Amino acid sequence: MANPIDSFTQRIPVEILLSFFSECVPPPTRDNPGPAVSYSHPLIVLSHVSRTWRELALETPALWSRMHVKTPSASTFSNGPPEMCTVKADRSRAALTTWIERSAEQPLTIVLDLPSYSQAQLYKEAWSKEICEDVLEQLFLCASRWKRLHINLSIVASSPLFIQACNSLPANGLLKLEFLAINLTSAGASPAMIGSVPGRLLAGGLFSGPSLRRVSLEGRWMMNHKLGVAVQGWAPLTDLEITPSTNASGTHFGVSNLPYLFKAFPLLQNAKFLFQQSEPTPEVVNPTEPIVLPRLKSLYLGGQAMGPALARSLVLPSLQVLFLVFEISQSSARSGMLDYDKCILEFLQRFGAQLTSFGINHDILLPPSFPSYLNMLDNARLESLSLINNSFPQRQTEPGPFSSILRGDQDCRVLAHLAKPGVFPGLKHLEMSARSRNCETALADVIAARRRWTRTVKNQCSQVRTEVCSVVGYEAENEIQPNTTIPIEDVHVTFTRPRGSSVIQELRDRGVDLTSGPFSIRLNYPESCGVMVERTLGSRAYSS
Repeated sequence: MANPIDSFTQRIPVEILLSFFSECVPPPTRDNPGPAVSYSHPLIVLSHVSRTWRELALETPALWSRMHVKTPSASTFSNGPPEMCTVKADRSRAALTTWIERSAEQPLTIVLDLPSYSQAQLYKEAWSKEICEDVLEQLFLCASRWKRLHINLSIVASSPLFIQACNSLPANGLLKLEFLAINLTSAGASPAMIGSVPGRLLAGGLFSGPSLRRVSLEGRWMMNHKLGVAVQGWAPLTDLEITPSTNASGTHFGVSNLPYLFKAFPLLQNAKFLFQQSEPTPEVVNPTEPIVLPRLKSLYLGGQAMGPALARSLVLPSLQVLFLVFEISQSSARSGMLDYDKCILEFLQRFGAQLTSFGINHDILLPPSFPSYLNMLDNARLESLSLINNSFPQRQTEPGPFSSILRGDQDCRVLAHLAKPGVFPGLKHLEMSARSRNCETALADVIAARRRWTRTVKNQCSQVRTEVCSVVGYEAENEIQPNTTIPIEDVHVTFTRPRGSSVIQELRDRGVDLTSGPFSIRLNYPESCGVMVERTLGSRAYSS
């Protein structure tokens, strides 16, 4: 008698089955690595549904080229007897061998989680070290097939083994590697290890592959004057991201590193740098010659604030996306270091007219200067605006130059500016934080005005202008061209106070069209327990 499951599965077209398999086993990423390689992996399960499915899975090596490899620590098997621990360890090794063999010659996408434990636990983890060595040996034998590699690495537990494996790489051993990300953790590490391990990693052959174009470094990176020497042997990158830990003492990645990096990688197209250093005094960087990056399209600068000197030296003819998310401490503010707005001003004066996307931490700006700074952006070109506020503790109550900002006045002024007719008519995406309940009404004004313009775009100009003015409450002093207004498509606002009035319901009461064209709104509110709850509205699902 025929198996009904086989009869059913055999009728499904191969193309649909392959699409289904790919959806079940997507490429692993840093944020979503997926299930680890094992004999209980979904791909193994799919290959045992029927003979047809098994043959198709085994004949598609691309499915097996996507690996989340997680090396176990001794604590993983601590509850079982020694014999069972050995069996589980052998199965873990065998599963990785299965994936490597079935991937044939396909380029590999790998997320590698190496064990993490403190110096005090080393004597307990000899067994884990042995497994880690075996896993690294298996992976490095197929290093010539790596295409995307993300590594979670512990300075104490796994960095010595990993550095040793990297040193064994032959010349031109990473022919296909295009993307490399390393997240470095330092639990239990001594200051000497924190100072030496990052330099040894940066100077290794892992970054010299001829195809490497994208690098991301996260976690406990100690980089100072050694960085300029280390990157000289790297491949010509197009994307570089360095975001050290924000809460790790002793971390140092300061503004003084930027000239080295920009000169080492003149072909950069996307760059993100988060400056962190232990000293409270900001570094002074004053390049003596222009820094030209002809292909740079996206630049994100965050963390410790800088002065305007570096901005003056940059020549970025292709820049379209700029994020300036600087932070300053209250001690810096009290000591008179309030000239960070000069840096923002310099960037906007030089590049504001060419930006399509702009993000800024407006908390470091004094109230009179914002939102007037937005006038330096090209009014017709801007499509995305992100307004971020995370410089100071949110409960500052003492008088000072930033206290009014923290009460939410600044946020309301920005929304009132965006609600004016004719301001950024091409704006599609808005993201910001709001610290006042008054911002809910102001946000409704912004959305209503922009969605109203879109809904009545085919009507007469005078009718549109009258409707907008009645909604927003501004007098129409200038002519508005409704046919050039692009509907806002995505709004994401995080409130720091519990929900007051319902923005979505208010928009509905005003009769605002929220259904025509693509549109989504995400509102995050803190509940009484401190948990942020997201309330969304989209073209298919509505909630308030």
